[in-house]
Amino acid sequence: ADGSLRMIGTPDQRITVSGKVNSPGYFEGIYFEDSNNPLNVFQYVDVAYAGPGSNGANIWLSGSTRFEISNSSVNHSANYGVYVSRYAVFTNGENNVFTGNAGIDIFVQD
Repeated sequence: ADGSLRMIGTPDQRITVSGKVNSPGYFEGIYFEDSNNPLNVFQYVDVAYAGPGSNGANIWLSGSTRFEISNSSVNHSANYGVYVSRYAVFTNGENNVFTGNAGIDIFVQD
């Protein structure tokens, strides 16, 4: 609950998080669990080729996680681009691009 993940790139120096192989579902993805930390922020980050399994996602927000993403891309997941649990707070900021995800780009649990 006290941890956070903050990745801040720039327009000229983007951060890439991807599998070794460009294949949807190649790696588990980025998983946040009950991290209600306002420092969970991605800017100018490209996440691709994760999300194995029927409930997989490139970015998974579980429990009471707080997460904000802007100027980024979430691509080629084997399932969801971003999975948002019912108690998570997700801010889909400006200039995000979602392409090639097998499932819904942003799935919000009921």
